[in-house]
Amino acid sequence: FVLGTSRMDVIDEFDQSFDYIHFWDQGIPAWGGSGSFLGHDFIAEGHDVDWAALKGQLSGFDLVINNHVMAVHPLIARLRSEGTRTACYLHVVDNTAFKRPAGQPFAAIAHEHCYDAFLTCSEQLKLYLHSFGVPHEKIFAVPNGASFSVPPKVLSEVLSVRRIERKDDRLRVLYMGRLDQQKGIDRLAAAIAELRASRVPFDARAVGGEILADATISWTDRLRDLGVEVRSPVFASKDLIKALGWADVLLMPSRWEGAPLMIAEAQQLGCVPIATAVGAVDELITDGEDGILIEAAADPQVVRDMAKAIEEVALNREQLAPLMEGCLRTAARRSWGSSFSEFLGWCDRSVHNSSLSRATVIRGREASNPGVAAVG
Repeated sequence: FVLGTSRMDVIDEFDQSFDYIHFWDQGIPAWGGSGSFLGHDFIAEGHDVDWAALKGQLSGFDLVINNHVMAVHPLIARLRSEGTRTACYLHVVDNTAFKRPAGQPFAAIAHEHCYDAFLTCSEQLKLYLHSFGVPHEKIFAVPNGASFSVPPKVLSEVLSVRRIERKDDRLRVLYMGRLDQQKGIDRLAAAIAELRASRVPFDARAVGGEILADATISWTDRLRDLGVEVRSPVFASKDLIKALGWADVLLMPSRWEGAPLMIAEAQQLGCVPIATAVGAVDELITDGEDGILIEAAADPQVVRDMAKAIEEVALNREQLAPLMEGCLRTAARRSWGSSFSEFLGWCDRSVHNSSLSRATVIRGREASNPGVAAVG
């Protein structure tokens, strides 16, 4: 169930994971202030929502997994009282403009007593929930992997190109994601400007859009002024493979993150991630082995460190080869089967009929994240 929207941009492998996908775009608010917990607003039962209709949609399942949908929390206790097993999937703690932790996890913690289980994308978020009193035995960390697969023949073709010396020998730099402050788009622009001023040889592409416009300037125009080729967001796996297969390095100058799928997706194609060490990024990257971590927190230092890291691999391509091979080794160790094994064991023990045939995942209006496929 995708609530609060009638559109969902997802990778092409997504719909293979579900028997049915339902959209309900009426009367489901993304946020609300009818309740409060630890200074954070959330939607309570008194909120103006068609509770009867929503409950009717979600009743009768053996397992319901809520993925960042605020309006579902008040119903969870009712569903649970009728025999439905309930789980809550969480993937990121947001920050306010004043760097205060905020977002969906706090509403979920307020309703902890209503859930049988919690799923997180990282060990860090698991520990974070436990620090607020969620029982450790109720939390299952499900480490993220790639949200799309790469056919062996395609991967072989990509790697054969990576492992030979290109005639142009210019570093290929890629950014993929929203062009906004959370993703550090201003840091990216500043780092590229610094590299241009230093005459470092590289080609740059940005794939994404200003989906959550949070600036008075156009980052698309700014990047183009810096010689970056800007392309619209892509969702087909062949287009993602093409973009990541082209790039030598993937830049992620984010201010905060969960455990980004994009890192695993880049690594499986031998594209080296250069990312800020925020959220659980350091659970996906071992610095100097399968990527490069930027440890700085202040914007000017992040820009300098990222520009320096790019310059070093651009001018000394021998440094890139072992990182690329490290990415491939790390990707080979990941699997969704392994990530979900503990939770699926719990389902076999706890869910009626030991089956997920009648399970459902509920997704909110911010439905551009393909990570929901993993939850299903």
